[in-house]
Amino acid sequence: MSMLNRIVFTAAVAGLAPGSLLAQTSPGVKAHWVIDGGQAGTQEMTLYATRGDVAKARVEMGTQAVIVTNGDSRIILMPEQKIWMDLSEMEAFAGRMGMPPGGQGAGDQDIPDMEATGETGNFAGTSCKYYRFTQGDVVTDICAATGLGWSMGPGVGGGLMGRRGGGGRAGAPGGLGGASSMSAERYRELRGLFADGFFPLEVRQTRNGEQTVRMYATDVEKTQLSNDLFATTGPEGYQKMSTMGGRGRGGT
Repeated sequence: MSMLNRIVFTAAVAGLAPGSLLAQTSPGVKAHWVIDGGQAGTQEMTLYATRGDVAKARVEMGTQAVIVTNGDSRIILMPEQKIWMDLSEMEAFAGRMGMPPGGQGAGDQDIPDMEATGETGNFAGTSCKYYRFTQGDVVTDICAATGLGWSMGPGVGGGLMGRRGGGGRAGAPGGLGGASSMSAERYRELRGLFADGFFPLEVRQTRNGEQTVRMYATDVEKTQLSNDLFATTGPEGYQKMSTMGGRGRGGT
């Protein structure tokens, strides 16, 4: 899996939200993930997600990329290059040009066919139940825990819970719309379907019967998260990339 695919793959990260007990923090979850991308090898990631009414999530891919979702705002930070991009602006620009992100046709992304498999699992000392999502030739099995909020995990790429107007290629690596590709409407829908929470601890995806990716949590911790983790502009010293791909003026 190329670096670009890995970034798109995670940009669909999982979400949750505020309800803070302290002014600068919100109750949330910090989870460490291992992603097996097949021939591309494995990669470790850290997911921060709040538990509440709005999708908020942050996925850190080491020093390569950080993807932040806060409601309908989504940005990517590139720590090594000290640059950041506004994914919401990029999606809007692609829409104006008649090119939905990821090349997927326009139209709302509904929840794929879903069924509980009856299988159970345990990751990072937390039990979970498996659900199967089927969309065409792509099958995604998710072992989801309750009590940790609502999320689609650090995966993305469109498909599950995607945004209106297209949200990535169905069946792309990751293949499930995480927080960064989940509209506010779809987030509310996920909460309505799983009143006690839906937090993935393992994700297995196959296409035409062949496994394309597997992700699983190695550590999950409930904790207070700083609201600064979910800022929707680049930090001081970062330069914003323009929609056309050039660097914008100024820093943040």
